[in-house]
Amino acid sequence: MLLGFLIALVYFATLWLMGQHDRSTYQIQLDHGGLSEDALIFNAKSNLNMQQLVKKLSQRNYDNYQVQFIDPAQEQVSYIYAKHPKTNISMISGRNFNTSDYNSPLPFAIVGQDWVDNLYKPQVQAYLFDHERYVAVIGQVGTSGESSLNNHRFISVSPLQTTNVTPIKSLEVIADGTLVKQHRQAFLKLVQAKRASTYVPKQDDQQQAQHWSSRIILWALYGGTFVLISLLTLLFYGTFRPALKSSDLDKTLDRKMKWGYLRQFSLYLLVSGAIGYFVGLWQTYLISYELTTYYMIGLAGYAIILMAILLFTTKGKPTTFAS
Repeated sequence: MLLGFLIALVYFATLWLMGQHDRSTYQIQLDHGGLSEDALIFNAKSNLNMQQLVKKLSQRNYDNYQVQFIDPAQEQVSYIYAKHPKTNISMISGRNFNTSDYNSPLPFAIVGQDWVDNLYKPQVQAYLFDHERYVAVIGQVGTSGESSLNNHRFISVSPLQTTNVTPIKSLEVIADGTLVKQHRQAFLKLVQAKRASTYVPKQDDQQQAQHWSSRIILWALYGGTFVLISLLTLLFYGTFRPALKSSDLDKTLDRKMKWGYLRQFSLYLLVSGAIGYFVGLWQTYLISYELTTYYMIGLAGYAIILMAILLFTTKGKPTTFAS
């Protein structure tokens, strides 16, 4: 029971600590305008405008990405196109952009909470003035403290729009998700860029240190959990070992006993781990939900394999036969 409790505690503590780590990561993400730390800015040379580019993107079988276009003369405005992005901006009210918005001939806007007073609001619906047009505002974003997000404006882009004709070579092109991972080379070719660099807007030395310490903490969490689960597996094995070493059963019965011990350990591990996992989810908020879940499942699989190796390589007393 004690070992089962310790397993549950390790799973709970891992999720809780991951939640604390995600708070730091999320603040960086907010300051990036909803882009992750992996986002890249591409030195585009293409004469395509943003509508033409997203039309080409929409024709490709890409998923889980977003691309933002920023005019250097208006750094607080992002024109955004996305397909099931893994990261999103922090909504205070209204709704976020959806698939319909990215396929609409009309743009929609989301504004920072400190920009609300600058909107045109003839009745209930508010509008953002942009390039000689009024764009319907569908949501508001923001965070506590002094974040650039609070004054930022996001405007959706779709292949069906015709307003923005500025070539992307005159804009900052920032991509995230699969466009900088699986499809990076293809996207470089599409925007006619020779290189891409990390997108780190206006970060001082303290924020840079936060970026790297965040990654170090993440790896320390994964490594620490791995070591703790390994130790608990060895402790669990220690409760089985005396019986295994003193056993003089024949091979068939010995194998059955070891399978029984493995099932017992697996049951304790999975039940205790599940309890710790779900209590951890209940007590914290995870951004990296999928990654953490896959890691915890993989950790359980590793522990079961380790226990199986320990059990089936332990030899008991040689079987003796009466003469």
